[in-house]
Amino acid sequence: MDDVQQDRLATLRSIPLFASCPPDDLAGIAASLESVHAAGGETIFREGDPGDVMYIIAAGKVRIVASGRAQETVAELGPGDFFGEMALITGLPRSAGAVAVTDARLWRLEKGRFDAMIRAYPPLSIEMGRVLSGRVRRMGRLTRVGRDLAGRTAIVTGASKGIGVEIAKALAAEGCNLVLTARSAGKLDEVRREVEAMGVRVLVVPTDVGNRADLQSLVVRAMTEFGAIDVLVNNAGQLLTLAYQKVHPHEMDEMVRVNLTGPMFLSWLVLPGMLERGAGHVVNIASVAGKYGPPYNEIYAATKAGLMGFSQSFRASYRDAGVSASVVCPGFVKSGMYARTQRAGLKAPRALGTTTADAVAAAVVRAVKEDVAEIMVSPGLVRMLMALPTLLPGVAEWGRRRLGTDDLYRKAAEIKAQRRAEAAG
Repeated sequence: MDDVQQDRLATLRSIPLFASCPPDDLAGIAASLESVHAAGGETIFREGDPGDVMYIIAAGKVRIVASGRAQETVAELGPGDFFGEMALITGLPRSAGAVAVTDARLWRLEKGRFDAMIRAYPPLSIEMGRVLSGRVRRMGRLTRVGRDLAGRTAIVTGASKGIGVEIAKALAAEGCNLVLTARSAGKLDEVRREVEAMGVRVLVVPTDVGNRADLQSLVVRAMTEFGAIDVLVNNAGQLLTLAYQKVHPHEMDEMVRVNLTGPMFLSWLVLPGMLERGAGHVVNIASVAGKYGPPYNEIYAATKAGLMGFSQSFRASYRDAGVSASVVCPGFVKSGMYARTQRAGLKAPRALGTTTADAVAAAVVRAVKEDVAEIMVSPGLVRMLMALPTLLPGVAEWGRRRLGTDDLYRKAAEIKAQRRAEAAG
């Protein structure tokens, strides 16, 4: 082993990311790194550039800047730190730029070599997350996004109607720029015009949240337009009230994609940029059905319960790094999915009551601004009843039948089955 290799190995051992690697693994990693030099003041990459390379600082200092906000410095890095990895992982444009503060000696790692290195040394991905969280804590960049939404950027899915429209307007009232998504381009344009009149910038991107390619394109366009995504509201969803044996397998798959795995994938896409900036918030719109599944709604209840569990785990994982998550659980919303039930001549039991899309939107804003873990948007009796399934499951089941909830969903399922049979015949 020559002097250059020994020097590189010695430097690698001093870097927290590689400190726990066995000597043989360290030698393999060292062989993957390309040494480059950046002069003081030199731009290493710009916000919006392709993310096909990451860097490790061997010597010198580097500043990470968000050019979309008047060259705001989001991190000062030195020997042993790494940067550029977020865009490398996701394949999305860079959410921040990098400038050499002093003459710097860097190790350059291209995507192909990075992927091979992570496959060969899996613990590195875990260590990378730990180092990133520690970096954010040291920098003290733990101010929650919601303390001031003015000038921030939020993605709202399912924004063409109902709850999504009111969420968009509530965020715009806080001065938040918006990326609005839904399947219907025409309806999105109507919402865009209404929200733009409130004095914020709006980008409309027709998107199927059940399609991963659509979601990747959405994030690329949002980052190209605004430079950073600060808030994500996963609002899009599907409801199917029908006897389970009559549900088609493709309907199961689509509901799981739209209600659960789509929001999870979109959250994964925006997370690296949020971690890089040390700030971000994801709000998932679930349902009281996720807390206590109603009859004839097996898939809907399962996906909403999954979304609640995802929110809780995501929040626990990243809140110390400045990125948080909340879940909002509406009950019967007058202009939401419940509206279809009303059009069929059915009404929620009076004791359970209803709520409004405005109330759900206000809960979303509150969740972000106050960093609230969970908000139920329903009359007080419903909130109280939701504690029963855990404490007294037998009483909860009895109460649900007595209140008429089971009858409501049974009738809704029968109407759906009848309409399906008529359409088929």
